Amino acid sequence: MTAVADDELELVRGTARQIAQRCAKAGHDADAHVTCWQALVEAGLTELREGEPDNTPAAPAAMAAAVVEELARVVCGAPLLGHLLAAELARLGGVVLPAGEAWTVALDDTWSRLGNAVGWDAARATVALALDGAGTGGVSVVTVGDRDVTADPTRRIATCAGPTGQGAEAGIDTIAAFHAFARTLVAADAVGAAAGVLDAALGYVQERVQFGVPVGSFQAVQHLLAEAFVRLEAARSSLTFATRALDATPLDPAAATRTSLVVKGWTGDAVVDVVEAAVQAFGGIAITWEHPAHRHLRRVLVDRQSLGAPATVDPLLLDATPLDAGSTDAGSPGAGSPDATEGVTADDTELARFRRDLRRWLREHGIERREDEEHARFLQRWHQELAAGGWVGLSWPQEYGGHGLSGVYEVVVNEEIGRAGAPDAPRVGYMGRALLTWGSEQQRTRYLPGLLRGDDYWCQGFSEPGAGSDLANISTRAVRDGDRYVISGQKVWTSYGEFADFCLLLARTSSAAGQPKHKGISAFVLPMDSPGVEVRPIRAITGHSEFCEIFLDDVELGAEQRIGAEGDGWPIAMMTVSYERGAADVGYLSKFGAALGELRRLVGKRADEPTVRLELGRLTRLYTLLGQHVERRLEDRQRTQAVPGPEMSVDKVLMTLVDQSLHAGALRLLGPGALAGGDRGEWLERYFYSRAASIYGGSQQIQLNIIAQRLLGLPH
Repeated sequence: MTAVADDELELVRGTARQIAQRCAKAGHDADAHVTCWQALVEAGLTELREGEPDNTPAAPAAMAAAVVEELARVVCGAPLLGHLLAAELARLGGVVLPAGEAWTVALDDTWSRLGNAVGWDAARATVALALDGAGTGGVSVVTVGDRDVTADPTRRIATCAGPTGQGAEAGIDTIAAFHAFARTLVAADAVGAAAGVLDAALGYVQERVQFGVPVGSFQAVQHLLAEAFVRLEAARSSLTFATRALDATPLDPAAATRTSLVVKGWTGDAVVDVVEAAVQAFGGIAITWEHPAHRHLRRVLVDRQSLGAPATVDPLLLDATPLDAGSTDAGSPGAGSPDATEGVTADDTELARFRRDLRRWLREHGIERREDEEHARFLQRWHQELAAGGWVGLSWPQEYGGHGLSGVYEVVVNEEIGRAGAPDAPRVGYMGRALLTWGSEQQRTRYLPGLLRGDDYWCQGFSEPGAGSDLANISTRAVRDGDRYVISGQKVWTSYGEFADFCLLLARTSSAAGQPKHKGISAFVLPMDSPGVEVRPIRAITGHSEFCEIFLDDVELGAEQRIGAEGDGWPIAMMTVSYERGAADVGYLSKFGAALGELRRLVGKRADEPTVRLELGRLTRLYTLLGQHVERRLEDRQRTQAVPGPEMSVDKVLMTLVDQSLHAGALRLLGPGALAGGDRGEWLERYFYSRAASIYGGSQQIQLNIIAQRLLGLPH
């Protein structure tokens, strides 16, 4: 990998930012790019991908993407992107380009791939690298002819005139590596353009006053911008893994291709949504020519088409993803990008060995549900099997039954369980973290090993009939009586409560006058066989009874069953639901991977139909994107050692999108077979269950409130 330190990357990014700011002040007339181009030349930023003596690039792809992103934040017209693409192709293909001039590449007439029809981003270019018109696989240097504008006036195109006589042969791997680089940099450009206008919109809605208050305090505006932020964050995660794949040594063209297709497909639609949301937030002012918002929209529309629109790249991603791999390309060589764990705790060899061992174990330890076995008991038996094999609690402390590894191993387990089509990974992360952080040493020693082994089944007693999203409104009471508490109340929506051994329970221990509601809540470990506990299953729309009501009638608990101090229940609850919003923490990454693989097999020969290929490619992209985002989040958590916070609402919204898109897409693909019962009837149940994804763990609207107010700083 062409390594780059964080401080070096930020230094170069800062240089690009300064040039971009000067560019923004210079305006956007046809010749404004001249000064910016000269500044880029003087800073050495036009040479980022030129070859060193050993033909390695002068700077890593991550640095080139960062520079492109910064310039795009102000829709800079300097044609750096086309120049960098030409430099990359020249380096890969061994072509010598004229020094001291601007270059670009030629694309086909759809702008989807390298070709010889149109010189792209050609405002200053004198020559372009084009595919040999004879179709021999060669790359030719051609002169640039007449220029024309696109929907984005700063993104010029040009005719390609005759060849100069220079060129070189380019093999399949060379062309593949170039396209991976090109897609990734165009995606970086789109991310920058979207980020710039979203930041401006966030500032505007806090200043613009209507009805006597900032428009940014309106929930509709907050949700609009929060959803845009989620899409942009997912794009940043995918861009991270795409540049990592490009910077791997040696380069794996297949991995670089997959990650570039994911980021190009996602940004193709998502960042257009982001910019459109910003335009809506600005209101009428954004519809004027003088306001810069339309320039950002023009840029991302051109970027969406360039080097492959989603409808073009999604089927290519399907072809590039083996049927047995719902791969995130976010792990070791078995998943794609061989260096994705760099900077965590494991080197590539350790993680690759871990993945191979897990795959072998999964092949040797298949499990089938017994006749009349309750689903909860089946999952518990699978949990115990995994734990006995050493695959549970990987990032947990060893003294409580864990393995002390980094969080990236949890992603690999989720990924490989999904690839194998095995039952869901155990959902222990979100439940046990409260005990790990807030519990006494006696509680951690008593409860955590059994939780990780699967010996003890746990449920969560948070929601009540009058306290769902408004969790602080709970009315279940715990009254202190000497060295015990007497608890009375009702809980609802408790998953698998009828099978649980213990419940993580919230109850009100104080109702002092003037005290905020969330201040008087405490957390307890409730043995579910305690006298006074009654559990009643609730039949869900799936036809099954996963959820339960719990009635508590003067249940006595010793004071030693309280977790933390009195009043600590609210931060304990917030930590728990933050972990519950992570796809790896609740095992859903494995669930989605298994579902996607199963769906592809069910579709069978119909996978060759264009509409089916398009839908399967889109679902593959969404699943892969979620895996990349999860790993980025776990890496951040590992690096900072911070507990999850409001940023997990981004993960929950993204997880909900993937869950509901996957299962709605499955119904479209399976047609009447999913609606008529039989073997495929289970997909209808899964679809119904996915509708709960935007409700449990805090509704979609609550997540958007959290994002808007706690991450974006919009007013209450």
